[in-house]
Amino acid sequence: MAAKSIAEILDIKSEQDFKNAVNEYEHAMEITFKPLQDKLAQQVLTTEVQQLELHMTYVESWRDRAAKALMLATAFENHGKSRWFLLAGGKGITATDREAYQKDLTSSAGAQVVYFEELLRSIDSRVNICKKVLGNESQGAINTRRFS
Repeated sequence: MAAKSIAEILDIKSEQDFKNAVNEYEHAMEITFKPLQDKLAQQVLTTEVQQLELHMTYVESWRDRAAKALMLATAFENHGKSRWFLLAGGKGITATDREAYQKDLTSSAGAQVVYFEELLRSIDSRVNICKKVLGNESQGAINTRRFS
């Protein structure tokens, strides 16, 4: 089961458990956010107010979930760099080796952080586009009433 809280992430102490948890989380997020991805893939070509409002509120309703997903992905990334996952020092182990080890361990979580940051930007952008079109639509309705 995918991690649902920072506390669950911080309880992970072994490398294999960490990798498994990150993989489960990534898979769960792909499934969870598929409906939003499908909606964002749609072109907003209508000027019908009700359709735009429905689209906008649906997309905007995902913002909190995306923010929480970003929070958890960030927790994975940071926890993967914690003392629990340090490469043991020894002969022939350099700082570069330790850094590469942590990058290897956290690369998936780091990619998820970037994905959710961009998803939040996409949500905000789509909502702003809808608001702009709705604003223009309402201005158009006012203007057409003036000439009726």
